[in-house]
Amino acid sequence: MARSSFASSGVIPTSPEQQFQATESFDVLQASKGITSQTRLQQQKRRFSIRDSEAFVSTAIAPNGWVAVATPSEIRLYNIECQNLNKDVTPTALIRPKSLSKGESVRAVAISDHLLAVVTHLRLIVYEYQETGNVEDNSLSEVRINQKAAWTPRSLSILQVDATDTDQRAAAWIAVGGEGVNGVRLYQYSQRPCWTALRNCHLTLKCPRNTGLVQSVGFSKFVRMNCFVVFAVTSENHVVCWSVHAQGIGKLHTLSTSHHLAEYAMSDVQQPHRGEVTAVNIFESPSERPYIFVAINQKHGSQLMRSFIAPLGAPSSQWRSLPGNTTGRQALSAAATRNGRFIVVVEDGALKLLALRGAFGGGLTCSDHTVEWASSLRETAKDICAISLAVKETLGCIEITGIDGRGHLLSARASVPGMPVTAPPSLTMRGFSMAELHGDHVVRTVPELCGKEISQARRVGLTVRSDWEPFGGG
Repeated sequence: MARSSFASSGVIPTSPEQQFQATESFDVLQASKGITSQTRLQQQKRRFSIRDSEAFVSTAIAPNGWVAVATPSEIRLYNIECQNLNKDVTPTALIRPKSLSKGESVRAVAISDHLLAVVTHLRLIVYEYQETGNVEDNSLSEVRINQKAAWTPRSLSILQVDATDTDQRAAAWIAVGGEGVNGVRLYQYSQRPCWTALRNCHLTLKCPRNTGLVQSVGFSKFVRMNCFVVFAVTSENHVVCWSVHAQGIGKLHTLSTSHHLAEYAMSDVQQPHRGEVTAVNIFESPSERPYIFVAINQKHGSQLMRSFIAPLGAPSSQWRSLPGNTTGRQALSAAATRNGRFIVVVEDGALKLLALRGAFGGGLTCSDHTVEWASSLRETAKDICAISLAVKETLGCIEITGIDGRGHLLSARASVPGMPVTAPPSLTMRGFSMAELHGDHVVRTVPELCGKEISQARRVGLTVRSDWEPFGGG
């Protein structure tokens, strides 16, 4: 399949408007419900399951099937690939960070195939959890973030990729968001052959006009020509994205400065029970065009639009809400497959698998056929939605794993004849710096949906780069 970027196809890119309206044409795959299991996580050295009164502040699932959950004082690891999911799952390791000071607590965790990242009120701690011995003895790095009490870390995500024809075996980036610093901090790690923290290689990705905290961060599901996307979701329901280019070990730069892709809560007066962005996924369609899927919980009284899919960087006119006959108004979490053919949505009491197809007028939407399972995944408490999802593609099959802040673990499998498997993201020497470049902002108007009325919206910064070669649409 020919790549859609100018760099690979040699075709002069069309205008941004034409890119966003490009027709998607690919075979729509049909999924059928397979086996499912629901269980719970056990506490360390206890025979009974996690009490309903105990909630995790953060959960995470690695591509290799390991699960990390955190309380304010400890982190528990579970290797669910090696356990019977018809029974309560027992912990594989328990980590109590040795360096925690009085009043310092764990705020978030993230996990990859080799690394476990933990962020507290004061620092970022990274472990190699696959090494022999106690995990807490295998600390890779510890970074004091809040040295001047000006910033409190809040959110965390990790991207690990293999490296081919380079002088490293793998690379990883950790994004940290929080309150007090208007942006996201990005840290880099390299394996050659041992994992090393690149201590002088970090970058602050700025969030212009953000006055709230960064409550979640994440990475795109693809790496194209050594470029990937970092995104942040703020407490004001802004979704901010940056493109980052890896040009060698310890060398990164942003291709463009921070650019708002969406702003939802436009009202100057915050409404009680207003909705919120619960998940963001950035992925490529089968035609290799980049898309953003934003899951939204339209809580009672919310004036936010429904969950939607849009070409990455598209104006609001190209945001396509998910059809009302496929999903409800309250999405608790969501995920997309790496091959861009399915999305998974968690609702209250239900887990749904939706097939993607090309939409009339360009872009993507969902087909009417929905595969649905009963789900025990729930929100934990106000301001804490510790639901994590992982979607694994195998030949002719999709495997879904979910965990919530109460320790409920869900595993579901769907049969998908003809389902292709996308290779995991990797770095290559070709196209293979961290300095920040500055670019102009193109202003777009983002409407707030108020029933049948569309109120006058404030203007927000939105950078759209038609020369964004690695991800440009043709």
